[in-house]
Amino acid sequence: MRTHLRNSKSRRDPVDAFRGIYWFESIRMRTGLPSAYAMERRFEPEAFKEEGTTRYHRNKWSAYGNGKRIPRALLIKRVEMQLPGSAQLINHVLWDILRVRLPVLENIDRWINELEPSTQHLIFEISARKAGLGRQRRHVDQRPLEMLGRRPTLDALACLTLLAREAAAQGRPDIAFHAVPRMLKILLVHASTAPMARIASTLFDFYRENIFALGVFEGKTYSLEDYPFEEILISLNRFIARCEEREGVTIDWADALQSKLSLLSGRYGIGILMATAPRATSFAQTA
Repeated sequence: MRTHLRNSKSRRDPVDAFRGIYWFESIRMRTGLPSAYAMERRFEPEAFKEEGTTRYHRNKWSAYGNGKRIPRALLIKRVEMQLPGSAQLINHVLWDILRVRLPVLENIDRWINELEPSTQHLIFEISARKAGLGRQRRHVDQRPLEMLGRRPTLDALACLTLLAREAAAQGRPDIAFHAVPRMLKILLVHASTAPMARIASTLFDFYRENIFALGVFEGKTYSLEDYPFEEILISLNRFIARCEEREGVTIDWADALQSKLSLLSGRYGIGILMATAPRATSFAQTA
């Protein structure tokens, strides 16, 4: 289901809609509550009031659910107390990295420090730390991109997005180009899960226009205008459903993410890898 976000004339950054809807849907999935009304009843019961025979409530949660309103820090904290980990979803560093109006080179150190340690580890030199030289960034080539691309996590996606933006700003669009297939696989894996399903196609369009387009190598780029994104999401979920039916068990969320990434990486056959890999085209073809 494609969620239409506010147009570019709105003062609200579209990234706010992404993170707000993702937070809302994650809470809805974890609680099993059927509606925004039920969620507001649970987390903000004081919003429901009566005056005589009239009952009313603020109906803020419907706005959270469609991305038109972002919850305040106090509410995020209240929900976090009941659902640990929920605050990280709306405050994840990925969302700031996707704010393309924010200059990447000025913010990169702060953003890197917000990544979880095991992800940071992949872009710093181990030898420098052992020699007492402090943290030194690893030279960015295809090796750290490949290591990050094996992790089905939002932190890995955030780090790859950050490296692509950094490389483009430094005049190294080839690195951004090589990051695209890795970013795309992780995006597919997460977009096929329930919390991100409502923003999946719109988030893909955002990546295609603002992040994937940064990559250029030997006169080629990834346009992805005809990429079968939604069809692949359906196939990924069918794959998990078949695995569950065959094994007679329910695959938990983390294992499902890893299994989907393995499928896209060719572990279950090169045909799947070839069918889902993005195609690079020359500038003449994309113009």
